[in-house]
Amino acid sequence: MKRWTLLIVIALLALSLACSFGKSKPVANPTPEATMENPASGGNGGSQATAEPSNGGQSEENGGEETMPDFSTADLGGLNSYRATLTYRTEYEDGTIEEGSICVEETRDPQAYHMIITDNSEDGGTMEMISIGQDQWINIDGEWMYSQVPPEEIEPFGGALILDPEEIFTEVSKEDYEYVGKEKINGIQTKHYHFELDPADAAEMGDMSEAEEGTADIWIANESDLPEFPVKMLIVTKGKMDDGTIATTTIEMEITDVNAPIKIEPPADAAAGLPGDLPEYPNATDVAMLGDIYSFHTDDDVATVQSFYEEALNDAGWEKTESTEMEGMVMQTWTKGDESIMVMISADEEGGSSVILSKGE
Repeated sequence: MKRWTLLIVIALLALSLACSFGKSKPVANPTPEATMENPASGGNGGSQATAEPSNGGQSEENGGEETMPDFSTADLGGLNSYRATLTYRTEYEDGTIEEGSICVEETRDPQAYHMIITDNSEDGGTMEMISIGQDQWINIDGEWMYSQVPPEEIEPFGGALILDPEEIFTEVSKEDYEYVGKEKINGIQTKHYHFELDPADAAEMGDMSEAEEGTADIWIANESDLPEFPVKMLIVTKGKMDDGTIATTTIEMEITDVNAPIKIEPPADAAAGLPGDLPEYPNATDVAMLGDIYSFHTDDDVATVQSFYEEALNDAGWEKTESTEMEGMVMQTWTKGDESIMVMISADEEGGSSVILSKGE
């Protein structure tokens, strides 16, 4: 699981920069619709960097050194959708390579994101996540798990990926970076900044015990109709891993399809509906579904929930074949033809009840 954890941390660490340099500006004209299978197909022309004169490190605006934009997660005005691709590669001195990738697409209205994490190591695999409003699906090892997020816990646009950039670049000063110049990346005009990383920061970004050296390059959007966000980021570190081996890690992130008409939908093969087509329990919370198992919480007591499902199952033609009742818990089995439904209702210490329904044959 360490590799999965590392990839998720990298997603939060590096992709967070894709949405965290915000300035409020008008919305850009949409580019043609693209898909996750072809994330570079949004009319941005792929990852092409066209350098322009850096003006000797002098800002056209003030005639002095070009300063970094403020690191702020407070405003992403003008950014309404995007796709991001991140690749992670560790190359060891013996030639062994570990690598993985993360592809993300996100929309503001509706608030939704779709993330695919791929670990290409021998014991790796693919994890896929889709979030649309309160509805979330996670797929590991080929099966979707559904859950609901309380309204107050739904992250704002960008919130699924944003980590406070100050945790990455703390107290950035002019001595910490070099303004390289203006370049066009993926069809977007950018300003390029270069960092020589502190050994401690380099070790953390490269998941190393010690780092010999590390660099970071960031290309930040510089167009009047877009907020200031990184269009591309490249981090390279070299050092000693936990097992003492020497390795070089490379993390590269690129943003494409900015403000494209991206459409994110629920997975077509995910579980849908309650076991046995039972009615949803009124005001159920913490709803989750995995295959034919459905669970939720309710503020009602065990007796109230039991009465609801006994009436619903009887009305639907099910027969109660087993029933066990003990203090604070009810377990029942209902059958109809070759099908069966197990109902388990238990009292929660905090109040209310937890309910699990599972369908079998």
